[in-house]
Amino acid sequence: TIYVLDCGGQYCHLLASRIRRHEAFSAVVPCEISAEDLSDACGVIISGGPQSVFEESSPRVDSKIWSLPVPLLGICYGCQMMCQDLGGIVKNSDHGEYGAAELHCTVETNGLIPSGKRVVWMSHRDIVTRLPDGMETIATTEHSPHAAVKLIGKPVFGVQFHPEVRHTSDGEKILGNFVDLCQ
Repeated sequence: TIYVLDCGGQYCHLLASRIRRHEAFSAVVPCEISAEDLSDACGVIISGGPQSVFEESSPRVDSKIWSLPVPLLGICYGCQMMCQDLGGIVKNSDHGEYGAAELHCTVETNGLIPSGKRVVWMSHRDIVTRLPDGMETIATTEHSPHAAVKLIGKPVFGVQFHPEVRHTSDGEKILGNFVDLCQ
């Protein structure tokens, strides 16, 4: 099962549906689920949400999830939470990104995002400004220096954009690549 942790984003169920298109079983669960309850996971996606990681009332995941021995993908808010929880720095940006943005893949063989440039769909105000130790940037946009990130040596990824929406070029391919990592 690829679990989609629901952080309140409007695209959470669409994300689970897109995973199923790649012949993988997916289930949407509350983001407060314990890591122990994900023992049968072959992958975990932490969805986006309308909150900021700076709000005390924002949803948080069990910190043990970041250590699960399965592929992980944080999307938008999920990416920001992951980077912050692992020791990176997230800040409120003067230039939020909403709508289409040009993504530049900076690491050609990263396992998730095909090489080259593509249009992606953004919807965020907070940005990751410093990565946690052991993490690398794999793609950037004009306003996001860490638009996609990867934990070196592990299938743990974060993306500021929404691969599940049709406005993201190669979004289905990116999700398919994640599913492949989970098998």
